[in-house]
Amino acid sequence: MEQLLKILEDNARLPIEDIATMLNKSPAEVAAMIDLARAQGIIKGYKTLVDWEKAGVNRVEAVIELNVSPKKSRGFDEIAATIAAFDEVESVLLMSGGYDLQLVIKGQTFQEIALFVAKRLSPLDDVLSTATHFVLRTYKKEGRLYQDEEIDETFNPLCLFLTSFLLWFEYKTKEKERISQRNSRQFADCRTNLGTMTYIYKL
Repeated sequence: MEQLLKILEDNARLPIEDIATMLNKSPAEVAAMIDLARAQGIIKGYKTLVDWEKAGVNRVEAVIELNVSPKKSRGFDEIAATIAAFDEVESVLLMSGGYDLQLVIKGQTFQEIALFVAKRLSPLDDVLSTATHFVLRTYKKEGRLYQDEEIDETFNPLCLFLTSFLLWFEYKTKEKERISQRNSRQFADCRTNLGTMTYIYKL
């Protein structure tokens, strides 16, 4: 089964007869193995890799790092499921290291992604902070090379503006969090001092 899955992952358009020859099995056996993998949820689907830039279609992709507040009962599952439900979200990954979740977002324009992050993603209660990185060019993806021509290094000024906007927005969000945490500490200190003063007064 593992060898079959590797073949399909590399090229799902191969005829069953060719796959059968590669595996030294009959086409009927290969077809039965594929049907079983589908039924068991091992094969999630088939996807065509498209170079949208060559197709002349405006498509923008961004990688977003999230720090979130997990629930005690379900951990990261609940917030991950909420974010995954957005149509704009291509993938959601739980990560180790400096942040919790990594998202891949796709849209038609930089502005569309920027507004999604600012108005739909960041306001979620469990989202503590975001860091957005726009994909400027794809060189290789899922084992396939995308660049077979001379690379144009022209930088999109709109991308620069929107990247700056997102960095500013994320900075203000973190600043707001720091102020809130500082105020909470000051309030706690105030209550402690007030309790101490009340105790001394009673003495």
